[in-house]
Amino acid sequence: MSRLLALLALLVASDAAAQGATLAFHPLELRELPPLQRQRVQAQFAVMLARVAQVRLAGSAAIEEALQKPAGKDCELRDQCLRFLAEATESLYAVHARVRPDPLGLQLVATARVVRSDGALVRTATASQPQAEGAAP
Repeated sequence: MSRLLALLALLVASDAAAQGATLAFHPLELRELPPLQRQRVQAQFAVMLARVAQVRLAGSAAIEEALQKPAGKDCELRDQCLRFLAEATESLYAVHARVRPDPLGLQLVATARVVRSDGALVRTATASQPQAEGAAP
């Protein structure tokens, strides 16, 4: 899974890295994964994002505060929510990403949307990786 997370981190952070901009990252969505794996993947992904050169990440407290407000709801579906997240954290970009198993459980699929603080959808990204045989999602 680490290769999938690394690819996703590079895809979503590339625009911010090119500009040395701040990136507000909605907490990685991992609903379909077991709780213990969720925590491990969240931590691993945060480290990978922090290692992307030239990208500054918005503080987690500012992100959590923004997501508690009505405008910070439904970022999975609404670009306007990501715009609000970027504005509320004084970031140029905001990202929502999700990792889930495919319907057959054969692959892990990562999807992400990057929205600029002016509301423009900058990038959508999808990457997948076969799951190890016999491994839990």
